[in-house]
Amino acid sequence: MRHASRRHPPITFGHGGASAHAPPGSLEAFELAVMLGAAGVSARVQRTADGEIVLSDAGALGRWPRRRRISETSLADLPGLVRLADVLAITDAETVIGLTVTDVTEAEGAVEVMRTAGDLGRLWLSHDDHRELAGWRERWPEVVLVHRGRIGALDGGPERHASRLAEAGVGGLSMPAADWTGGLTTLVHRFDLDAVATDARVERVFVDLVRMGIDAVHSGHVELLVDVVARDGAPGDVA
Repeated sequence: MRHASRRHPPITFGHGGASAHAPPGSLEAFELAVMLGAAGVSARVQRTADGEIVLSDAGALGRWPRRRRISETSLADLPGLVRLADVLAITDAETVIGLTVTDVTEAEGAVEVMRTAGDLGRLWLSHDDHRELAGWRERWPEVVLVHRGRIGALDGGPERHASRLAEAGVGGLSMPAADWTGGLTTLVHRFDLDAVATDARVERVFVDLVRMGIDAVHSGHVELLVDVVARDGAPGDVA
């Protein structure tokens, strides 16, 4: 049984760029994701000691004893680290930018970079505290806000949680691919939320997600994801 998606086709995010085929978070990986046809790129945002907004899933870089925490080190001492501004320079106005933040200062930095570039409308911000997200809605009405959760930890169960997100102006719920079912995508769609999947790596999972009615998928396996969405991402017959 196929379920309806809110987005046709679903958004294909290259997480860390095409990180299955290039160093994750490198400019090469982001360039490859764009070349392979990803509709968006995504990464975790961090702020360096000198205030630069960079993209890296690692909290520290290098090997002991020279390992350095990104937040405590200037950009000049972190060779190879990619700034958000660098990624914007290699993407066009249609490429969606999906950023995971852990605190409001990272969110503020990312928003300022996007606003300066005139690209705030293509920003998706993800955070694991839905109460924090609720406070951002009025500040940044152009931004798509996404709550990152797990199916077993949603307050009051999926329906009550989806209702709370919608009331707070949050635009989507992000969970690992293994947490999603067709019933859950249908439920969150009832509250006008996007269903967003992470941690997907193989073709079979991509196909299942598309048929569940997923709206966006984050993966480093960009070539597989883009191929599946191109082949199976049309609305077709739905439940």
